[in-house]
Amino acid sequence: IQDSLREIGISSVLRSRTSVFKTEEADELFKVLSSVQRISYEPGIRMALATSLLGYSATDLLQLNEQESEWTKIIEKITRVKHIWEEKGIESAIDDLFNLFAIRNRISKTKAAERKISNLLHLTELLTKTSREKRLNGKALLKWFFEKINADDNQASSEEEQLRLESDEGLIQITTIHSSKGLQY
Repeated sequence: IQDSLREIGISSVLRSRTSVFKTEEADELFKVLSSVQRISYEPGIRMALATSLLGYSATDLLQLNEQESEWTKIIEKITRVKHIWEEKGIESAIDDLFNLFAIRNRISKTKAAERKISNLLHLTELLTKTSREKRLNGKALLKWFFEKINADDNQASSEEEQLRLESDEGLIQITTIHSSKGLQY
């Protein structure tokens, strides 16, 4: 419904109990963070570069084979993010990643940009909270993130994992039957 409304120029917001871990942004952020932790695994880095977060096309990736200096710059950026992760934590690392690869700028030009940015910020909060509360290092945090993404249930296991509303000011609100339970209209 939301996509159909968007196609005809009507903005809307979806209320649901779906987990933020079941979004495309969660999957892509996991790929990117995995490449940071496994910097020596070139296929993982190429997979991360091909996400919409980092925005490299197939042509861009092929050109990197011939542009060693560009590849070196990418590795240096990812190495910097890994160092920041180890020294300052996941939140600072993601912030630096967003700045180094101009992720917010790239996403802001896409369809459903507000939803995507909201999901990424939400995921960053959950990763930061889990890292601090459980005192997880990078690889352990990625294992936790992987398990959340691959859990059988699409529903959030807690209220804090539910998809958050992007700005709903002046928008049509779409509510699923399950999320409307107990509400009166």
